[in-house]
Order: sequence, then structure tokens, then C-alpha cells
Amino acid sequence: MSAAARQAGTPGQRYTVMTLATSDVRPHESAEYWAETVTSFHCPFDVRMPRRAGSGFRGRAVRQHSPSHQYITWQSDECLVRRTPRQVRSAPFEDYRLIIPHSGELLVGQAGREARVRRGQAVLASMNAPLEMWQSCGARMSVLSVPWHGVASRLGLEVTAEAVDATSGLGRIVVDTLGRAYQERDHLGTTEFDAVCERAVELLCMVLAGDDRPDPEGHRRDVETAVRHHIRRHAHEPGLNGQAVAHALGWSLRYVQLVLQRVGTTPRDLIREERLHLARARLESPEHRHRSIGDIAQASGFSSVGALSTVFRNRFGLRPSDVRASPLPPAPARRPRIAVPRPPVRRHGGRHLERSTHHWSGVTLELARWCADPAGEAQVDLTDHVLFVTLAGTTEKTEARIEDGQRYDGADFPGAVTFIPAHRRRLARHEGGTIDYAMLRVRPERLHLPEDARGSLEFRGFTNRPDPLVHRLARELRAEALAGSPHGELLVDSAMTMLSRHLVRQHSTLGTPPDTPDATARTATVLAGSTLARVLDHVHDELAGDLRLAHLAEVAGMDLHHFSRAFRAAVGLPPYRYVIEQRIRRAADLLAGSDLPIAEIAHRVGMSSQSHLTTAFRRATGATPKAYRLARRDPSRA
Repeated sequence: MSAAARQAGTPGQRYTVMTLATSDVRPHESAEYWAETVTSFHCPFDVRMPRRAGSGFRGRAVRQHSPSHQYITWQSDECLVRRTPRQVRSAPFEDYRLIIPHSGELLVGQAGREARVRRGQAVLASMNAPLEMWQSCGARMSVLSVPWHGVASRLGLEVTAEAVDATSGLGRIVVDTLGRAYQERDHLGTTEFDAVCERAVELLCMVLAGDDRPDPEGHRRDVETAVRHHIRRHAHEPGLNGQAVAHALGWSLRYVQLVLQRVGTTPRDLIREERLHLARARLESPEHRHRSIGDIAQASGFSSVGALSTVFRNRFGLRPSDVRASPLPPAPARRPRIAVPRPPVRRHGGRHLERSTHHWSGVTLELARWCADPAGEAQVDLTDHVLFVTLAGTTEKTEARIEDGQRYDGADFPGAVTFIPAHRRRLARHEGGTIDYAMLRVRPERLHLPEDARGSLEFRGFTNRPDPLVHRLARELRAEALAGSPHGELLVDSAMTMLSRHLVRQHSTLGTPPDTPDATARTATVLAGSTLARVLDHVHDELAGDLRLAHLAEVAGMDLHHFSRAFRAAVGLPPYRYVIEQRIRRAADLLAGSDLPIAEIAHRVGMSSQSHLTTAFRRATGATPKAYRLARRDPSRA
């Protein structure tokens, strides 16, 4: 097996051009060689080709590569490339691929969407979700590796199989720019190649945003505020959805979705959150004690008690009846803003472009845009717990160190989280770039800790790591602070409950890493607590996916036998029965609250087919999905 590779540009640069062809190997080795080439250029794939007698598989690829970017042009026989759910779980890979056909045909399927792509078109696909691609025999194509942060920092949205028109406008410019880079591949250096790829990614994001210029930040904030206020006023209306909000405010649904995606949410999520807070406030209010939970659910915009109960428990960790039976004590009075001292965070160099501070009881949130040009240093030394969350933007270089020994040396990135326990010091130096960040400062007594561990528990700090849960909480608090919601204290209390459980479980001396020798034994003893919560959260998050007993046991850090017994003892049902029950409940909510076809609902709840859903649904409820939907909409048919 051989390949012709050469260094392009001046000596010392790291941009390379490599040519690979199946003609370099024996015919019977060509298919395996091509499959290995595809995987080595990207990430784990299943590559399948039709059997060919005699000549073997034919393929040729030219790879332009730098430490930051990659552009590949290839031509090959017919093949099918698949990235399976197992490969996504075992080898996560967050970057995207922009695939551009020059001849032939390409079929791309991802997240229930299919795109047939020919010359004059392109498609952007995620490597962090199951994917299937088929190309016709002799097709010639190119693929650009698009870093995840290159899309997230500009759009803040997730993309799956998004088609791009390359016949005119910016789409055509993107394809032509990359085509020129291929033609001039032997005359480029690292800087030039990276500049071309960065410009292509920037233009691509403008195409995806549906505009040929960046959207003014001030206008986006006005739109976001108007959307939030409209949802807050009309959350109780059962027919409220993203389309209704967009129509009422005079914007397109696509634009409303884009504006909200930039701040990490969607119309559906906002509507659900407002309805949840409205329902909880009524459940806790003495003025609504005479009303049933079903009445409150209907008056808060939910289609049924079941619909409220499912999302309420997922959001707050309690059932609606638990809140009514044992209402939470009133939140402490909010401290006057003038009485809250500014956090002792010392900075040298760099500069703030924007900055605002928001206060709740025992919690302070600082939102800022910070420019690290010139380079800047920051030192944090607080008696409170501090979480830094990078919301958008990147730095060229970040060096950070926490007093207990945690270090980081690399670039800051969207989604990066730093946790500094109380009475610890963190030193950081940033060079180049601009970031939007949230600094969450929490008094130690504001965290909900186990009573028997308050004296012995110690938190473990970390710096610049991905932490999706903390990132999501920071975005929710940011949105709540900017909107000035009256439910702020309630949201913060819920956020502190979730944050406390997460920090204790993942970043304290009480947590046990899954690969430690005694992990199985210790997990078995706490399955009804932290481990059970982790498993149940995983079930609810992945309900539409391929939930298998072996994978649930892996999430719990236990072997199959002990996990099944411990789960049944804690929940009262075997794992598979619990999963089916949750799928039936979610299907019932979708049948009652949406107009989705039953086949689509089956897919969304993880059933293999409509007939599978019908059988399981009838066994659980005594009615078919169609009859259930009709009965919910017309009680006389019940």
C-alpha cells in the first residue's frame, strides 16, 4: 500500500497535499484499502461496495490538509458509507462535513431527513449523529471538514443533512472558492489554505442563516425579547406554537428559530418552560388550592395531566402532586443590588466590550463579551463557588491553572466550562479572539448537599472542559436574566437543585468514576439515588434511539445481571418495561397535542414501526393510537 505525498508551500509549513489511489494496491485489496482511507480521513464508518469481479474497486482521492482544515476531492465506484449509532456513541466526533458533488449523484440521510444532491448543490452533514450516504458509480465529489465551533460560534444551531443551493449567490461563491483552492493546491501554504477554508465556512454560515450579511446584534435581541414576551402572555393557549408566534409578530418561523438558536433555545422549549413555570406557580399558590391538577394543566396550556406530569418531573425532579402536597418555602427576599459587592476578579490586559450583572438570592450572574487583544490575564479568588461558561467565540490560546493542580493549555471554545470551588484560586491567560461568557457565582449554602456529607464533601475543580448540563443551565439563566421574567427565583431554585446534584455526582469526593475497581459495588448501593437519576435521564433523552439493556447497564457502570435486579428493586419494573411505558406515555402526549402522522410519532418515540406502536399502545391503554387521538379531541367518541 503506497501513497504519493508532498509538502506544499515553503519549508517548515504544515500544509500537505496527498494523493491516494486504489491502483497502488492489488485488486482484491482495493475495497479494504478504500474503506481504511475513508475512516482515516474522517472518523469510524462502515463502508460497503458492490462486488466487482476482476478489476476490484476503483477510487482516487486528493487530500489537502493543515492542522486546522481538510479538503478532499475524490472519484470512485459506487459505495455506501454509514455512521452507525454505536459508532457515534463509541467514537464521538463533533465536526461537520460539507459535501459537494461535481458529477454523479449523492443520497444523504440523517435525523429522518433525506437529501438527493447533484451538481449545483451541496449538503452539510454532522458527524455526531447517525448518517448514511450513497454515491453513484464514477461520481466525483469534494468534502470540506467544518469545525463544530466554526458553525456554533456563528449560528449556535445544530445542523443535520442541510441542503445548500450552489447554483447562484453565496452558495456558488463557496463552491467556486473551494474549487480554486483545489486547482491551486500546489501553490498554497498553511496560512493561505486556512484563510480560504475559514472564509468558506463564514460564507456557508451566511447561506444557512438565509441572509447575505451578518444579522445586526441589536435587532436580534429585540426580536428575542418580543418572542419571549409574546410567549409569556400567551403560554396558557393550547394552540400556541412556533408558527403561531412567528405569524403574530410578523416574522418567518425560520428567522424566529434562528434568533432563538443563537441563544441556545427553540420556540418549543420556551413555550414548554413558560407553561411549566405557570403551572408550578399555580400549584404552589393558595389561591388555586380549590382547582384540580388536571384543571391547572389545561389552564396552563398542557393537553393533559399526563403531558404536564412527564415534562414537570423531567424539569423539576418532582411530580405535580408532590409540589401541591409539600410546597416549597418562599424564596428568601432578594438582596438589593447595591448591597452585592462586585466579585474580586482581577484582570490585566484585554477589555470588556459588553458587561452586565444580574442578582438573585445567593446567586450572581455576570454576562460579558471580552476581547483578548491585547493578551489578558485574569485571577479569581473567591469564597463562593464559581462557574465560567464560554457561550460563543474562541481564543487563539488559553492557559489556565486551578490551585488544586488542574491545568489547561489550548484554545477556548464554545461550551467550555470551568468550575472553581470556593476558596480556590484560578489563574488564566488568554491571547487573541473574543468570547461571550457567563460567570455564575454561587454561595456555598445555596447548593443543596446531602445532610450526612456536608462536613466531609469536597469539590474537585476543573478548567475548560465540555459540560453540556452546566452549559445549558447557563444559557437558561442568561435568557431569563435578559427577559426579566417574574419567575426568575423559581428558575434559579430549580437550576441550583440540578447543579447541586450534578456537581456532587460528577465533581466531588462522593462521586466514583465508572472505571474504578469498586464502581460496580458502590453504584449498586446508590442506584435509587444518583445512579438511578443518571439512567432515567438517559432513557428520557434517548427515548427515540436504540435503547438496549447493555447500554443502560454501561451508563450505570454495572454488569447486566446486577443492573437489572437493582433497577427493578428501585423502580418496580424491569428496564425494558419501563422504557416501553415511557414510550407509550410520550406517544400519548404527541397524539393528543400534535397533528403528526402516527408513523412519525412511532419513529419519534423509538418504536420500530407504526404497527409496533399500535400493538404496544393497545396493550397498554386498551385503544389504538387513532382511537385515542379521536377520543381526546372529541370526548363523545370515547
